[in-house]
Amino acid sequence: MLQFVYSDGGFLADLVEQCAGSLGVIDVFHRTFDGVPFQQFTAAGTQVTATYGASSSGVNFEGHWEPIRHLTFDLTGDWQRDLYTNYSSATSGGASYTGLYLARQPRLS
Repeated sequence: MLQFVYSDGGFLADLVEQCAGSLGVIDVFHRTFDGVPFQQFTAAGTQVTATYGASSSGVNFEGHWEPIRHLTFDLTGDWQRDLYTNYSSATSGGASYTGLYLARQPRLS
């Protein structure tokens, strides 16, 4: 059996099929964030502060297979797409990061 879970905004929205000993779980999500604070200290010692928005969509998956007794294979991972939705730099002449990938967020793990 395969268990499929959809969540939006961090809440469990839909549980399609559930059973003990399932072969796997798939969690599909989309979240938006507004007003995220940002703070940076430059090499000159000045402080830069700003707020930005972000959008995150992705899939988390877990799989389990036991072909024979006492032999199991497990697979886990996730794929996500995280983008800035509203962010302009105050230090680099007002350059816009809107639509670019978030820093330090892996796309596949």
